[in-house]
Amino acid sequence: AGGALGVMAPPTDAPVRLADADGAVLLANRGLCAEKLGALFEDAAGVASVRTISLDGNALTELPRSVLAAIDLQSLRTLWLDGNRLTSLPAALGKCVALERLHAAGNLLEAVPDELCQLRSLRALSLARNRLTCLPGELGRCTLLESVWLSGNRLQAVPASLCKLSDLRALWLNDNELLTLPDCTGSWMLLEQLQLGGNAALLELPAGLGFCSALKRLGLQGCAALRVPPAEIVAQGPSS
Repeated sequence: AGGALGVMAPPTDAPVRLADADGAVLLANRGLCAEKLGALFEDAAGVASVRTISLDGNALTELPRSVLAAIDLQSLRTLWLDGNRLTSLPAALGKCVALERLHAAGNLLEAVPDELCQLRSLRALSLARNRLTCLPGELGRCTLLESVWLSGNRLQAVPASLCKLSDLRALWLNDNELLTLPDCTGSWMLLEQLQLGGNAALLELPAGLGFCSALKRLGLQGCAALRVPPAEIVAQGPSS
């Protein structure tokens, strides 16, 4: 009769829409724990075909199963997990066959699952600033990798299979515990940047690096034990 017609509010139990128009779920720096994140995805609508998930800077100790169960793993292209408290990555990530970027730097990872070697579309992998002591032996099966960040871990060696990465442009291995590098590094014909600084126990560089004709930056600061190249060359800095 006399009252204005109001807009009907959506029911309180309506599904939350997490994904934006570009198919991205952007939940960085929300203070989310695994339980809260899992609940969000369980109740969410429109996440099945997301292409990008950003969960940087939260308080995640694990990636909940409900997140991976809610999405089409074969549609995911980018996953950002930097700056959480993750102690492991789920093996189910190996099913993300279209994943091109995986960022999980600044966590508490001591190992990563072998299933990561199944990510044949991967172009960028960041596992820097974790607690890794080793890498999957067949990581080189991710043959499209162009940029790999592994700095700030506890690696004493890297798998020889990395020499299969013929598209590799940049490799960060600084601030680890490396003793040596694979002899077959000469296959990195497109490599432009190799950062090895802060590996105090590294004794020598493989002769194969001499075949990396595209190399522009070689970081060696803090490699106190390095015999080859000579210490005076190392002291000249990354352009030497």
